[in-house]
Amino acid sequence: MVTYVNSFYGPRFDTLRWVPLRYRSMLPLDVMKQYQCIVVGATQRELTVAFTAEQNKVVIRALQKLTSLNIFPVLVQPAKFRLLMHRIEAYEQHRHDLDWPYYVHWYFTHSIVEYVLTEQVLHKQQIVEEPWEYE
Repeated sequence: MVTYVNSFYGPRFDTLRWVPLRYRSMLPLDVMKQYQCIVVGATQRELTVAFTAEQNKVVIRALQKLTSLNIFPVLVQPAKFRLLMHRIEAYEQHRHDLDWPYYVHWYFTHSIVEYVLTEQVLHKQQIVEEPWEYE
């Protein structure tokens, strides 16, 4: 069933909350902003692209030429699109500020720090517990 969104009838993606990292770089950020679109899924020969409004065939053909893949358009609410774009821009800014080639989740970073600190504490305990030998 096709639902009504943005004055057009078309497939609607209501449950969109985030976009996996592998899809974020499939289109340049400038293109996503210009056409108000974002890649939300992919197969071997097709990309699922969420648009804020129904796009004409020229835009879809331009994206097909840019990606060399077929485009399956779906509609998303403009507010959700703005939130996603804000998240992507914040991620890109954070990544460039720290000069990281990829995003490292905070939990992974926390786990690494905990491991290193635990190893240091254990190493210090071993040093303290070793008997002193006087010559």
